[in-house]
Amino acid sequence: MAEFSDDNYAYHNDLQNSQFQDYEYMDEEDYSLSYAQHNVNLQELVEQRLQKHSTQDEFHHLRSNCLGTTLKQAVQHAFWTVVLCLFLRCLLYAVQRKQFTLKLFHFGSIFCGIIVIHNVYTDIFQIAATVFGAFSTVLYAINLCSQRRQWRSGLLTSLAAVFCIVFGELLFSDPHLWNRLRGVLLLVAMKIISVAFDFETKRVAFPGPLLYFSYIFHPGFLVYGPWISIEDYQDYLTVKRPFNFDWLKTIIKSAIQASICLVLSVCVVPYLFIDPLQPYNPALFPFVGNKWFLSYCTAVSFHFSHYYICYLSVLTSVVSGVGGVAQKQTSKKTDDPQPKDFSWTKYKVVMPTRVEIPRSMVSVVVAWNIPMSKWLKKYVFDSSRYLGDFPAILFTYIASAMLHGLSLHLAAVLLSLGFYTYTEHALRQKLSKAFNCPAIQARPPKASSEKQPPTPLWATFFNVAWVFINLMHLAYLGSLFESGNEEEETSGLQFTLSKWGELHYFSHLFALGCFIINCLI
Repeated sequence: MAEFSDDNYAYHNDLQNSQFQDYEYMDEEDYSLSYAQHNVNLQELVEQRLQKHSTQDEFHHLRSNCLGTTLKQAVQHAFWTVVLCLFLRCLLYAVQRKQFTLKLFHFGSIFCGIIVIHNVYTDIFQIAATVFGAFSTVLYAINLCSQRRQWRSGLLTSLAAVFCIVFGELLFSDPHLWNRLRGVLLLVAMKIISVAFDFETKRVAFPGPLLYFSYIFHPGFLVYGPWISIEDYQDYLTVKRPFNFDWLKTIIKSAIQASICLVLSVCVVPYLFIDPLQPYNPALFPFVGNKWFLSYCTAVSFHFSHYYICYLSVLTSVVSGVGGVAQKQTSKKTDDPQPKDFSWTKYKVVMPTRVEIPRSMVSVVVAWNIPMSKWLKKYVFDSSRYLGDFPAILFTYIASAMLHGLSLHLAAVLLSLGFYTYTEHALRQKLSKAFNCPAIQARPPKASSEKQPPTPLWATFFNVAWVFINLMHLAYLGSLFESGNEEEETSGLQFTLSKWGELHYFSHLFALGCFIINCLI
């Protein structure tokens, strides 16, 4: 299971909408004036673009007006977060060498988290600090009360988190403001809910206030994520992690990957083709995109904005020392576990290739956000699986949608994604049994030591066909995430239905057909 929405999408919109305010190559107002005075329709404008198009000129204008500005804003946005994470890494190193107490580190983590909130939400710092502080304090109090009275702290804390998020969204009249706060609130809710369930199942002791707020406000995963459990956080505090070349290489690699994804999202993918409704926009190729091509570009642009946030989360967490993968080695002579082999380079939050080349929707939702996928599976899917696979999947996506508040377009996307995932998985499972071909399953079985029979040629074609089917689904769902439409996205289902209506609801109808076939087999 995984999260489909990008909770920092408001930041992506702000970047993309600011790039071409000074773009002089084709000015929208000039075209509007020309249209009014000379009765020039959009088709004629498109034809003019095709005749005068020069890929070299378009690339030059995008590079001049977008590339530098985008990277500069990104560095300004994340610089102090990275610096504070490095400071905490050094402070923890000193604590582990017994030069300072752990209590000092907790205070430092909280203080650095507040500074990060100030830097990211400079214009609304008082509002953001109040909302995040009140939200985490109220849920901690509810968690503590349920722990003392021996109530089901996991369920109670989850319901309280959803109620607080929905109440906050109703309280804020400005949807743009709420969209900026929603991502951090979701991450905080995930941390607190995981603490409640882990305590309820006796995995961890209930944290004291200092450890709790240090965990919540740690800058390494406060704004960008990723989610980590409090058990992993306590392990991070006590186990020394190496300062080595792999650590530095992972930091540099994550920074480069984040930069590339941001540039592709903001400066390249949205401007691949000529938009017939906005022909004055830049276009790298002299090709007029139809609705499906433009929807696919919108979806991929959204995907890369999400990858940017994920790689940025890897950067901040690894700089602070939170990231990394520790695996116990087993001796060849005995089964006793040996000291942990720690790796920075194996730490992953997202796998873009599995999303952009989607063998199945199951692989997409897992690869989209790996830590969040683990959170949803552990605390939602596994807890409700006694209801059956289909109800458990739907309940997982309903819970995810509820944690996002009253964003109806996100709820529509998440519930549709849950339906697609179950339908494809169940249909391919039945077909694999009918034809005795495990290779066509949505999640093929892991390779064993036994020699596996070769995959039939028809099965290869079948899997390739599903890649294109899933690309269609992703383009359809991603068409809602067009930059500059935040107000429409939060206004209700009208925007959602209008965007999907332009594509004739083809994705939903196709999935419904597959569901019917699955029921008949």
